[in-house]
Amino acid sequence: MTGNAKVWRAPLAGLASVAMIATMGVTAMTASAATSSSFVPASQTSYTVVLNSGVASFNKEAALGLDTTLGAGNDDASLSSDSKTLTIKNVPAGKTVAEVENAAEATMTAPTGYVFTAGDFKFWFDGATYGTSNMVDESLTVAKASNGGQVSLYAHVPTTNGIANINFAGYSDPVKIPSSDKLATWQVPTTSNGQHVKAWLRDGDANKALDLKTTYTGDANYSAQWYDQTDPVVTYKNANGSTTLPADKTQNVAPGTAFDLLSASELGITGENVAVAYYSKADKSAQFTANKTGVTSDTVVYVASTTRKTVTYKYKTATAKDDGTYEVSAYVDYGTDTIAQNQNALEPPAPATRADGAKFLGWYTNSDLKTKVVFPYAFTGSATLYAKYGDATAKKNVKVTFDQHYNGAPAATSVTYKEGDKVAKPATPTRKGYVFQYWYANGADDKDVFKDDDLKATANVTYFAKWATEGEDAYNKISTKLSNADKQFTNASYKAYEKVYDEYINASDKSVKEGKTQADATKAVKAAKEALVENTVKLYRVYNPNNGDHFFTTNASIQSSLVNLGWKAEGAPFKVAKPYADKDGNYLNLGELIYSAYNPNTGEHLLVAKGEAEGLAKAGWTNEGVIFAVAQGSSSKSVYRVYNPNTNGPAHVYVGKAEGASLVKLGWKWDNNAKPVYKLG
Repeated sequence: MTGNAKVWRAPLAGLASVAMIATMGVTAMTASAATSSSFVPASQTSYTVVLNSGVASFNKEAALGLDTTLGAGNDDASLSSDSKTLTIKNVPAGKTVAEVENAAEATMTAPTGYVFTAGDFKFWFDGATYGTSNMVDESLTVAKASNGGQVSLYAHVPTTNGIANINFAGYSDPVKIPSSDKLATWQVPTTSNGQHVKAWLRDGDANKALDLKTTYTGDANYSAQWYDQTDPVVTYKNANGSTTLPADKTQNVAPGTAFDLLSASELGITGENVAVAYYSKADKSAQFTANKTGVTSDTVVYVASTTRKTVTYKYKTATAKDDGTYEVSAYVDYGTDTIAQNQNALEPPAPATRADGAKFLGWYTNSDLKTKVVFPYAFTGSATLYAKYGDATAKKNVKVTFDQHYNGAPAATSVTYKEGDKVAKPATPTRKGYVFQYWYANGADDKDVFKDDDLKATANVTYFAKWATEGEDAYNKISTKLSNADKQFTNASYKAYEKVYDEYINASDKSVKEGKTQADATKAVKAAKEALVENTVKLYRVYNPNNGDHFFTTNASIQSSLVNLGWKAEGAPFKVAKPYADKDGNYLNLGELIYSAYNPNTGEHLLVAKGEAEGLAKAGWTNEGVIFAVAQGSSSKSVYRVYNPNTNGPAHVYVGKAEGASLVKLGWKWDNNAKPVYKLG
């Protein structure tokens, strides 16, 4: 996070371990099943760290220098084309998450309105999504934070108003988290004023015990609920005949709560091959197991050295390849555990979900994965256990590149998607003297890849820009001969258009006729096209007296059906063009297309342009598609929109100026600053 931990969370001392409160819910902090405290992870000298900046961006030059800052090799850092994902290979295993985060933050900037100042607090999670990912413990080393050889960190940068301060009694500094997120287990103190806490109560309310499922949208204050007794003291002594322990050792534990026995090193016992056995009786006649359920009174544990057995754990890692797939390793060392000869083995910390999405399912006695081990497990001697994984679920990474494809063009840009994701259409490029037409795939320069607005990322691919000169573009817009088979235009205007078109252009191949120039053809046919007069139909208006909605339709049958259901017919105040489309669904109307948008919460219908219909759909409205078009050559009547400010239901209606003025006198309001929204027939 930052060099000054105090500005963002309570001190590490007394904070909860995952083992201690992983199952903490609405009641007391109860422990999960005991895990081995003697497990030693396999040594690995370096790891790959992937940093995702979220709304922020990396400064390219500074970010690419982090490989040397963090002790990796030169050229071990790479940055995605959108400056959002920084990958650093060969980061030393001993680097802490805090060191990595601090170095990264110094190279990042975020938009206005977000809290991001290098040296201030930030929040790094193990996933991109709030509520389903966990804040990463900054005290971990890269090795301990690794997920199969890779550490992935995601910046959740809060807005200036998006920070929740969680205050725990007995701690001067609050735990800070992004608003709308949850506390991580390691952020919750397990002690206060030197005593273990049974539960943390919000605002001192016994019915509001801290729950790790709680989402915080603002500050919160917690006070400690104590156990009914003081912490029991566990005293470690030498068993009869043993001199293993240099001196008695004590350990305070939470009453009735499972705890980890002190390890050999914590007891001050040294020696490379020393193993420690724990007994409940000095004569070593009974193994000590009370730590699994906890103790409620002062207790003595007797220790002695013993021969040891070693359990070796092996697992498989997954690494992302350049082609977006994942390479799964053979079995490699996960770590080892040293257990006293007459004691059972406890389960080691479970491997994290692999980079390819495969989840850990358990430990097995052989690599054939047929016999699962149930812990605690009594080994008769040293053994090797193998991790079993479920199916890989991570999608393949796919790189989609857009190349403007001309001499002197800007460098191609690439975006990485997950396989099957929808590809976003990039901003329209510009080129002096040319007009962009569409993006096409290699070998198919006559097809727009975004034509159906459903382009999926299926493999690494490059799309190229199709260009036309300004003159070619203007000609392309008029070179296809319009048909009047559906009586879209008045006969007289179409005959005039057809005469001009046939004079300049060959309809069969859209070529300019001999003796004519492209420029002359463009000018003449464009003028003839603009002179076309589209035929009109009545636009009916009906009114729902139950909720105040006004609905418009060109379909007389729909109008009659609604009237039969109790709607009120209000005539046909306007004339419009029917929507005309070709076999591919492309609209052929010359005037503006008008869409119907429906609000399912209020029952209101609005007549809007395409962009507004799409925007309303994102806000929960239903885009009902094109309902009519403004008729070219037949539209001269101004249409206004007025609304009723005194209703919670449908409020708008489209009217002529005179009707609008009458409604305004009754208390309605002009919309659009009293300016026309359309001109219809």
